[in-house]
Amino acid sequence: MENSVPVISSKEVSFPTIPSSARSAILVPSVRFDDNSRSIIGSLIGVANEETIVLIADNSENIEKKKFLESIRKINSNIFAVHHEKNIGGQGNFDYLFDWSEGVEFTALMADDDWISPDYHVSAFRYLEKMPHLTGAAVGNSIIMHGSPRESTVDGSQPQMVGETPIERMRKWSGVTSRITMYNASRRSALKNAAAYIRRTPIPAITLLEDLWETNRLALGAFVTKPGKGFLVHNPTPTSSWQDIYQRLHGDSELPFSYIYFSALSTAIQLGIFHTGTLSPLNTKDEKTECANHLFDHVFKKQFLATVGGQEKAARSQFSNHPHVLEGFLKYCMPPFPNQITFDQDILEWYISLVAALETKPQNADAPLSEKFRKFASELLPEFQLKNS
Repeated sequence: MENSVPVISSKEVSFPTIPSSARSAILVPSVRFDDNSRSIIGSLIGVANEETIVLIADNSENIEKKKFLESIRKINSNIFAVHHEKNIGGQGNFDYLFDWSEGVEFTALMADDDWISPDYHVSAFRYLEKMPHLTGAAVGNSIIMHGSPRESTVDGSQPQMVGETPIERMRKWSGVTSRITMYNASRRSALKNAAAYIRRTPIPAITLLEDLWETNRLALGAFVTKPGKGFLVHNPTPTSSWQDIYQRLHGDSELPFSYIYFSALSTAIQLGIFHTGTLSPLNTKDEKTECANHLFDHVFKKQFLATVGGQEKAARSQFSNHPHVLEGFLKYCMPPFPNQITFDQDILEWYISLVAALETKPQNADAPLSEKFRKFASELLPEFQLKNS
């Protein structure tokens, strides 16, 4: 049937054909099926056309949701959807959508609890078409809803991040402000390295996907904001406690709850690996070193040290049986702090030893998570010559 929504088996992944007329795609990873999500998906009927298609990947395992998506396709066949036989997780669903959009020049991500006016993404796609030096753009207004229940609104528009060089653009980027630039229009080619990294890393981290996505773009071009009639309303996933964040990121891993306080350290470390290593979108060694050090220092100090900096007593208790980990904590996380903390082999080795100290060793023959990460980092940073445990 022309308007059917195919069921995708995790054992045999396939992608419905995208029409050759499509230049841009709005990607919607979806798991909800309630009045709000139905309204949001239904509103995309007025957005999709032959040039700007909508791709929906449904993780709900709800057959009624599949029927609903088929009814949407009967109204506008430029909305394409698939129904995963089994929930493949948020990251797996994102990977599926990104792979499905291959061949499309521009993409924008949209959550199934957000809302856009019909011209918000379309205007940005058209602007990117005219400006080949740009890798991302927002045309219109961005609103972020905060609190649970939604208690306040925040202007989600970020300043323009422009400059002649990658480091000029990255110095205008903030990894700690309320932002929705990850959801804005992008050149898909400026996201491929970040998507490949996220797919391979064995350890997720807080804001890692956003940070990699945004800085991948800035390595290759500028991000601009322009006035416009359209707007996006973003509803972040409520995170009322550290426990919520831990469950979302690490709840099914070998890492204990206490690791959540080091999740921002993981983000800083992985920004360093990404922009220094073989998956880096940067061209020269000097650019890689300069950008990696700046981004690492920014997230390390603004996000990680803001939580754990100076906590000597807690560190001595936590790592009393791991002198190397404690030594690193006292070196990197106690004041006075240098003007810039450099991403290098020593700090990467310290992070891996910290993961090894915290993790629960697997009962089967599987390698510990710390060793998986060591192997992963060694493959991307062969010049570091990381030591074996």
